[in-house]
Order: sequence, then C-alpha cells, then structure tokens
Amino acid sequence: MRTKMQQRQDKERKQSWIAPRGSSPLFYVDYTDLLALIHKYKVDFEAVIPQEEFAELRFRELEQIRNTLAHSGFLPSEDDFDRVSLAFRDWCRLSSGMKKGSQAKIGTGKASTSNS
Repeated sequence: MRTKMQQRQDKERKQSWIAPRGSSPLFYVDYTDLLALIHKYKVDFEAVIPQEEFAELRFRELEQIRNTLAHSGFLPSEDDFDRVSLAFRDWCRLSSGMKKGSQAKIGTGKASTSNS
C-alpha cells in the first residue's frame, strides 16, 4: 500500500501542471486499501466508523460506480446516481451523529446518546 501511495505521489510531482489530489497520503489509496486500514486499525476507527460492515458495503458499491466513471463510462441508470447521493447522505448522518456525542452500538444499526 505504501509503495502504491508513493508511486502515485511521485507521478503527480512529475506532472506539476496538474493539481495534486491533496496533501494526505489517504488521497492516494484505493477503497480496498482504506477498508484494509479500517479492519487493521479498527480500534482507531470505531469512534468515526462504528460499524465496519457499513463502510465495507458503501465502499464496494461506490468502487464499482467510481471505476465505471473513471474509465470514461457513464451511469446508465438514475438509480446509480441516487445510490451515490444516498451513500453520501448516510456518511453525513453517521458523521454528524458521532460529532454530537452519540455512540453507535455495533451490530444494532442504532445510535444511542451518551445521556441515555
């Protein structure tokens, strides 16, 4: 994974007329790499992603759509566009729930506030 990130960063440095993806090494990894990191360091991620299954399902769905678009394809179905929008809203909902001090209970799909 580190080699892939380094190769991608090096390639972008050589093509200085193209804006880089970003400063974080995470901008240079694939969805499957991100999933591997989430699984490997689950304790570090559980405050942000309390359900690994949620991340895995969303990444797998989005990876297929991303690959289609990235390789000069198009989304023939409006359902696929809606799927991307829904995945984004799901992430925002999960993220905003965690920011408000709630903790999701793994396996239940429900969040409970720390005041309960």
